[in-house]
Amino acid sequence: MKQKIIILGGGVAGISAAFYALKSGFDLTLVEANSSLGGRINSRIDSKTNDSIDNGQHLLVGAYSVFLDILKNIKTYDKLKIQNSFFVKYLDSNSTFNLEEKYFKGQVGLLFGLLLLNKFTFNEKISAINFILKIKLNLFAKNKEKLIDVLKKNNQSNELIRILWEPMCLATLNTPINIADTSIFANVLRQSFFAGGFASKLILSKIGLSELISPFEKYLIENGVRLLKNHSVKEFEINDKKITKVKLTKNIELEADYFISCLPYNRLNKLIENDIELDSSPIISAYLWFDEVFFEDEFVAVLDKNIQWIFNKRKFGFNEGEKEFPQFLSIVISDASKLIELGNEEILNIILKEIDELFPVKKNLLHHKIIKEKNATFLADLNNQKKRENIISPFDNLLIAGDWTDLTLPSTIESAARSGKLAIDKIS
Repeated sequence: MKQKIIILGGGVAGISAAFYALKSGFDLTLVEANSSLGGRINSRIDSKTNDSIDNGQHLLVGAYSVFLDILKNIKTYDKLKIQNSFFVKYLDSNSTFNLEEKYFKGQVGLLFGLLLLNKFTFNEKISAINFILKIKLNLFAKNKEKLIDVLKKNNQSNELIRILWEPMCLATLNTPINIADTSIFANVLRQSFFAGGFASKLILSKIGLSELISPFEKYLIENGVRLLKNHSVKEFEINDKKITKVKLTKNIELEADYFISCLPYNRLNKLIENDIELDSSPIISAYLWFDEVFFEDEFVAVLDKNIQWIFNKRKFGFNEGEKEFPQFLSIVISDASKLIELGNEEILNIILKEIDELFPVKKNLLHHKIIKEKNATFLADLNNQKKRENIISPFDNLLIAGDWTDLTLPSTIESAARSGKLAIDKIS
């Protein structure tokens, strides 16, 4: 008989666990508390503009191999816009510059691109390349120092830190550079931007995140999975260090050989005798609609401001409200701890002031949405990394997955997807 698995939670980790459980031939039940799958990646239609907006703007990379494999199987991979080669445009005060692959594809091209940047001295470029090579050789895998200290020990100048390393740290870890964990930072760069080829390409969805994920529900049902939506976990029944039964709302009780928790750690704490407490880091996303088109690029990285990224949603196919709202922008503020407690109007005024500084042209704001995610990711610092090392399952047949469980990666869509796959690998 097939072994029975119950997956608790239908976010990205749960979706991934279900996908690989099906591949391994398990008898599968997926339990989700909400009415749809996807967890924290979701979208909705803005009632005024009819444009789709995500709960937070996500920038993917080619290194998201597990998540992208799932999208291929549910036939939404073609809804992604994938760069031909690595390219990021920066807005730096009153100037712009590009970090991109030059002359060659992949790693060599990126190094040439760095050498040709006129923002750094020759010695700074050599120092940066030496540091990149150390990352590629995996020399920081077991490093227990703060990233800022390691950068200074490796002769990274203030300009290199400001222009190159700090934006990368915020984009990948959502953690301040002065407390960020070096090993996590180095590992994510080694696997993505500095891996070259497809892994380094930046990817954006051309549809809302809910639309990107929604076909997975049909995929599950067609493959015989029992899907229980709108059901929360109340408690486990335990016998001899094993879970024998899970009790859900609506008086449903389920038995299985294995249980995989893909729940947030604060929710899991209520079900098991564990005290998993991780410090979190906020992200603020803003969606702005203007009456004039003043930003023509697909996206840019911004230096020295609260805003870190600007995405031109019309360039990615979000054109439902284009006639009445010509310019539709998505703004990202990572590590938003200094702003998260402000009111939405205060945050909007800060963003608009910076937009006017970057684009001093006449324009009128027609509509806006501010989305504050106070606990968007865990803080990828040394303290949290030490806590994560002690996360273990108290039961022999309970596996724990989630973006917060992978010790080598920060909190991303891919780390969630990989954790779900790893849980299945352990029992296959």
